Formats: sequence, C-alpha cells, structure tokens
Amino acid sequence: MTIGTPVSDRFELITVPRSRGVPSFADDVAAGLASEPKRIPSKYFYDDVGSALFDAITRLPEYYLTSAETEILSKWGWQIVRLLDAPVDFLELGSGSAVKTRILIGEALRVQNELSYSPIDISVDAIRSSSLALVESYPRLRVRAYAGDYFDVLESRELHSGRKMLAMLMGSNIGNYEPEEAAQLLRLLGGALRSGDGFLLGADLKKDRATLELAYDDRAGVTAAFNRNMLARINRELGADFNPRAFRHVARYDERRGSVDSF
Repeated sequence: MTIGTPVSDRFELITVPRSRGVPSFADDVAAGLASEPKRIPSKYFYDDVGSALFDAITRLPEYYLTSAETEILSKWGWQIVRLLDAPVDFLELGSGSAVKTRILIGEALRVQNELSYSPIDISVDAIRSSSLALVESYPRLRVRAYAGDYFDVLESRELHSGRKMLAMLMGSNIGNYEPEEAAQLLRLLGGALRSGDGFLLGADLKKDRATLELAYDDRAGVTAAFNRNMLARINRELGADFNPRAFRHVARYDERRGSVDSF
C-alpha cells in the first residue's frame, strides 16, 4: 500500500499578476474592436465558462486533435519520458483538465519515486480543479500550479526546479498565436529551461479543408457556444450589451497561412 503526503501539502497555487504595461482585458477589447478587421486575443476565451466549454470540445468526435495526441502519447509516452533520464519534473503550458498529461505522469512515476508538475493556465478555477484531481489520483505527485498568462508567468521567474525539466505545449496550442507572438513565447520558454531539459510540442498537421473546418465548427454547436462566450464575457465583465444570439459562428481554413480562423 502506497502512503503519500496529504493532498493539501502536495498542492500549491500561485496567481501571477499581469505585468506592468501589459494590456488588460478591457484594453485589448477596446483596441481589438476599433481595429480592422476586428480581433481579440484568443487567451480571453478561457474564463471559467470558456474553459469548461473547451473541455467539452476536446471530447467531440469532430475535434480529432485530442484523440490523436492521446493515441501518440499512449504509444510513445514511455519513450518520451525516458529520453531525459530520471528524475525529471514537468512544466506544462495550457494544461486544461490534464487528461493527456496523466499518461506521461504515469510513465514518469514508473521510473522515479516522485514527480513535481507545474501547470500554467489562465483560468484559476480550471487549474485548481485539475490540479486537485491529479494529486488525489497520484500520491507521489506534487503540483505547483501557476494561474496567469503564459508570458507573465515565464517572465516572473517564479518557475524553478532542481531537476531536469520536460516542458510541454500540446493540443496545437501554439496555433493560437500569430507567428511573432509564437516566436516570443518560445524564446521565453527557452529562457526558463536549461541545457539538458526537454520540450514536447504538439501541433496539428495540414490536411483537407473539410476535416479542419469541422473540427472548429462541430455539428452540436459547442465550438460556436465557446466563441460566443467571448461576447457574453465582455457583457459580464465590461458592461457591454452584445446579443450573442445575433452572431453566427464561422470557421474558415486559410490555406495560404495554414490556419483555421474563427469569426
């Protein structure tokens, strides 16, 4: 029988405030709605309601990314973990419900006595819920979670580990950023890692238009509700008066840029 440290002693949540000079939600909405075309950074999708809706999206048959990545990790996770030599710690950007991460956590605990996992997520409720579920499931796991924007957390220098680190950015999350932003994020992440650490990047491949557009515009309308929640969030937090039902969700694949854009 395995006896672990109590859950309360194995979970720590750190809220990282927005850096000075970084636009607030209100700032980005004001600038985005005044621009042409209008646009709002995708990180604002993930309030508590949006995070719950996205978790539902990952379970849809049209959203093949989660099942494909789960299949890859189930088959090769043991090798990914062992490439760095134990012991290692984990760092994950955009952990969500950490369903896929459990595969790698299980593999790591096969070859080392304990594991420290540091997820970063912008939703406080989502990261608290998933972290508590993880420490309940794995008595030899410690979680030091960071609630905040990726850029703010990486720039805060709060991250630390005395062991090798495997950093993860999965779910094609890198595609949420314009190329310049993605490059900046990877530079910051590189600055948080040391020689000998590892980086696991999960990104989608280009494929036929129908498959891609259906993944972001499912038949049940869950992704449409996820996108319309942005309007509802602006109403809730900024006192706007959008009628989300008056808006139609559209997802289009841009072959030239290799991206699916939501409107």
